[in-house]
Amino acid sequence: MTDKIELQVEQLYRLAKENPDDTNLQAAVQIVKTLRRSRGSLQGWNDRYRVNIDSLNDQIKIQESEIESLQSDLDNINKEVNHLIEQKRLATIKLDKTTAELRNIQREAELAGLRVKESHSWYGKFMIIWNFMHSVFSDIAILFDSCW
Repeated sequence: MTDKIELQVEQLYRLAKENPDDTNLQAAVQIVKTLRRSRGSLQGWNDRYRVNIDSLNDQIKIQESEIESLQSDLDNINKEVNHLIEQKRLATIKLDKTTAELRNIQREAELAGLRVKESHSWYGKFMIIWNFMHSVFSDIAILFDSCW
């Protein structure tokens, strides 16, 4: 098809050379030349457009890869944050438990102090203090065992 058109264009050029006074032939030649230049210009734009599209597609692929990498990093950070939140929650529970134990020991100490003041025998005072020390240190041993 293209070869047939090219042959016809060549014939038109020859006829236009042979008949320089024929304005219709000269106008037809000018139209064909303009169409060929326009076609070449459009082909150049088309080539540049395709190169730009390919470049944009490459950039999109790079950005998609970066997004996937950043999403993976974000997922890992979220896991770490959730782990740290859980550790903080557990530490808060242990702290609350330890604080409650210390308050309990403080109440027992105050109670033992009152009993010592009320007791009139040295043996009674010694036994109150002994029992207090035994209960406190056994509680502290249990408390430290639970923390470690």
